Amino acid sequence: MSGRKTMWILALAVMLVAAGCNSTTNNQAPADQPAEGDVSGAEASVTDIVWQWTETITPVEKISVDDPAKYTLQLLSDGQVRILADCNSATTSYSLEGQSLKISEPMAMTMAFCGEDSLSDEFVRELTASAIHFMDGEDLMIDMMADGGTMRFTNGGPSPTE
Repeated sequence: MSGRKTMWILALAVMLVAAGCNSTTNNQAPADQPAEGDVSGAEASVTDIVWQWTETITPVEKISVDDPAKYTLQLLSDGQVRILADCNSATTSYSLEGQSLKISEPMAMTMAFCGEDSLSDEFVRELTASAIHFMDGEDLMIDMMADGGTMRFTNGGPSPTE
């Protein structure tokens, strides 16, 4: 009888594992529906646009950007990133898979002093902590790793071609 009981337990375990592989979680849409913010079919909606940083909301503070045109992010369709961080500029690469967004380090960046009130260092630090992205209306939102906060960007128009 114990051999038969073991078979039933093993069969039940296999069914539970199989059922878990088929279920969707709160952050996954069924295969026939795109997940909210999923760019696999709509990558063009976030690439080749000049995204202007307007604010970051963290668990402890809200950082508002006085001049969003001085802090821009361009995710180019060739996998490169162009960043304007006040008086500095930077380039690097990125990966975009579903909602996952990773901006690579190290980046080639000018290191000019932009003034005491500059948010240049904060902006670059936050970008390199990117984890996921999603859209909030027309705005691009980037969540940072470890509940570090959420950056908000507005569409500043198409990326210039070189």
